Amino acid sequence: MRRPFSRAAVWQHFTAALVLIGAGATGSLDIYREYALYHRLHGEAEWDWTIPDQWYDQQL
Repeated sequence: MRRPFSRAAVWQHFTAALVLIGAGATGSLDIYREYALYHRLHGEAEWDWTIPDQWYDQQL
């Protein structure tokens, strides 16, 4: 079963990785924490991991 990746999701993870690399290179993880907190506070939806299980159970 394959699920196509959305460009928005890939871009979000790519930018988060760049910020994390930059924060680690400068020795300051506070930058990444502020970045993550900003995205959590501004309505970034968390993935509900029960959805694939529910879909699979419905297919049986």
